[in-house]
Amino acid sequence: MRYGFALLFFACNQDKPIETNNTTDTSTPQPQEGCSQDEDCGQGLICEAQDCVAGDRNNALDEAESILWESSISGTINPENDVDYYTFNAEGGEYLRLYTTTDFEEDDTVFVLRDPNGKVISWSDDYPTGSAISSKDSVLFAFLAEEGTHVISVEDYGSYFGSDPSGSSLYGYSLYIEEWSRTTREEDSIENPLLGIDMETTNMWDSIGISIAEEGDTDFFTINYSAQSPILEIHGVKNLDGSDLIPSIRLYNPDGELVVERNGVGIDGIVKYPFMDVGSYLVEVFDQSGLGSLDHWTFLFPISRETSNETNMEVEPNTDLTSASSVSLNITSNSNGNEYGYGYGAGHLSIDDEDWFSVENPYDGGTLVVCMNTALYGSTLLPAIDVYDAEGTLLESIQTDASSDPNAAINEIAYDSGTYYIRVYSETVLEEEKASDWYQFITYAASFTPSSYSCP
Repeated sequence: MRYGFALLFFACNQDKPIETNNTTDTSTPQPQEGCSQDEDCGQGLICEAQDCVAGDRNNALDEAESILWESSISGTINPENDVDYYTFNAEGGEYLRLYTTTDFEEDDTVFVLRDPNGKVISWSDDYPTGSAISSKDSVLFAFLAEEGTHVISVEDYGSYFGSDPSGSSLYGYSLYIEEWSRTTREEDSIENPLLGIDMETTNMWDSIGISIAEEGDTDFFTINYSAQSPILEIHGVKNLDGSDLIPSIRLYNPDGELVVERNGVGIDGIVKYPFMDVGSYLVEVFDQSGLGSLDHWTFLFPISRETSNETNMEVEPNTDLTSASSVSLNITSNSNGNEYGYGYGAGHLSIDDEDWFSVENPYDGGTLVVCMNTALYGSTLLPAIDVYDAEGTLLESIQTDASSDPNAAINEIAYDSGTYYIRVYSETVLEEEKASDWYQFITYAASFTPSSYSCP
């Protein structure tokens, strides 16, 4: 059974591209029969022994082209396995964004950023979260701890990973570099975060640079939330090979209650909170082990996630089968025309509490699925789940597991049409009532046995 979903950052964001007059010529170059200089040959070609041949002049570090901050430069991946080198100078302490754009149909650039000692700070294939973004090919965010000359190398995906490289005189790209200003800074505190961002619309996102420069340091920023979407996600840099930070996040609601706590954000997954309301939320960021240095850095990417499906919130009291909260199914069909229904449920558990949900299954000889996530996205709750038939007979039970993805999945329960019930409860006594003890699940009623499905 496969679980999961694809995440695309096709969203409205506050990142603005650098204004530039540089363009990439995508027309077929027409070189002269003979040449005396590279300019006689056209895009992706150079003059060698009075002949135009595929290539460029920045194929090694000692041939690197210089690029200035807040500017762009154009290059070409030609021939196959071409690697282009660029250098720029930094004072140390800057946050930056690099990205490439290209109009070549077979484009897929990868670039690597190295410090003055040649150490890899970061690299990127798509967006630093591991997802795609609509208007750019590769994007990289990083913190520059060292003063001196830094190196950027650009090449094709196939060349970087050693399989099926692409190269062509039409494979032109533009490389952009800019300093990033939306960052946490000292002396911030829980009472005085210093950085605040506004999230006013659905599918709005931002990029926040963070440096945990000293042992025991904690950084803060606020999210002033007024978007209509109830779902907030916070993504991180998936490739943090050049940082020593293991990012941990706590999210507090406008009442100051902890609602999310998660370690390894970006490296191991994302933060997700599905109960957002209007107000000011506080984000606390620190190293999982309490360490810190100039090499402890990351970027976080909050997004107000769009949802087209209504979540059925629990309605108290729903502590037994007779008072169960209703989950409505959205009826649709798969690519083979087989019909199924799906519905979302969510709620909180408190001391001596258990939550019941009822679902109407319309299919005879059908299959039921219940899939739940809590700790995967930062909830502190690990509940148990029971599924019962219309007579109250237990069909199947499972305990959520913080180390599994999803945290719990009950699947392939054979069941005829009629009501079934989902019970959510804690097998251990909850010692205090916490806003972070929340859960969300999806249930499927299918007319067939599904081979895969998504879990929220």
